[in-house]
Amino acid sequence: MPEKTEAKNKDFVISRVLNAPRELVWQSFTQPERMKEWWGPKGVKVIKSEMDLRVGGTYHYGMETPDGKVMWGRMVYREITRPARLLFINSFSDEAGGLSRHPLAPSWPLEMLSTFTFEEQPGGKTKFTVTWRPHNPTDEERATFDEGHASMTGGWTGTLDQFEAYLAKAAPVSEFGEGGFTLTRVLDVPRALVWQAWTDPKMMAHWFGPRHFTSSVPELDAKAGGRMCIVMHGPDGNDYPCAGAFIEVIKPERLVFTNNAIDNGGKVLLEGKTTVTFTEQGGKTTMTLKTYAVGRVAAAKKMLAGMEMGWTQSIDKLEELVAG
Repeated sequence: MPEKTEAKNKDFVISRVLNAPRELVWQSFTQPERMKEWWGPKGVKVIKSEMDLRVGGTYHYGMETPDGKVMWGRMVYREITRPARLLFINSFSDEAGGLSRHPLAPSWPLEMLSTFTFEEQPGGKTKFTVTWRPHNPTDEERATFDEGHASMTGGWTGTLDQFEAYLAKAAPVSEFGEGGFTLTRVLDVPRALVWQAWTDPKMMAHWFGPRHFTSSVPELDAKAGGRMCIVMHGPDGNDYPCAGAFIEVIKPERLVFTNNAIDNGGKVLLEGKTTVTFTEQGGKTTMTLKTYAVGRVAAAKKMLAGMEMGWTQSIDKLEELVAG
């Protein structure tokens, strides 16, 4: 007699083919200003949308219902595979970002494991799929989840309707965002040395920043999810901090990281992302830096205008360091 299998932990899955390119769909899930425009069931208003897009980082949001009730939620990212897949733990939350129960259904799973996938389709369309399952549920939570598939279908259908309406009027940010460029430099040294200059905080402190600036690097953890903090000390006596996190580290070929200009209180002034690739031939290294940034305050326009010069002078200093 065949062994019985229990129909427990049945995943909730819903898909929709969206009439939008995958890059735009991906950006709509990974840029907090976009999420604010459409996230949540029909009729709700997103009142807070803060995102730290890295493994271990959190998206914290608040939603206000038409009758004035406010609910909070959060996502804690476990995997970010651009532009194909997001994996995270999601839950209800409180205003401070702490873990909280469902405000209307106390037996709902405290945490859910969520997988979002993004598949390119013919004609510039994207198949988006949501897979939900309870994370470490109690028996009561599992039963509530299994009984709630119909309501989940209704909630997600409304959310995807709202998302499609947003996509119909949205446009993808260009490859370089508001400000960006590509810089390629051939360095007459082996790749291992150039890689070290990017991943050793003592070496980076010697070259990062424009001419006439000095820098200190209190934190540089070159691994996926690792944090970085660089403080440039200007000739005007002011400090200019930069903070970010590594998204991808493939030694010694490729680095992808966020790099945000912040003020001394931690407020983001300029939100950036940089990719650096390293190829070696004949003992020389071709280094290609691709970076873009988006201003978050009015004063960022001036910073964006000087970004290419700042990076160029930094790479000049890098070249001098490794040559010496």
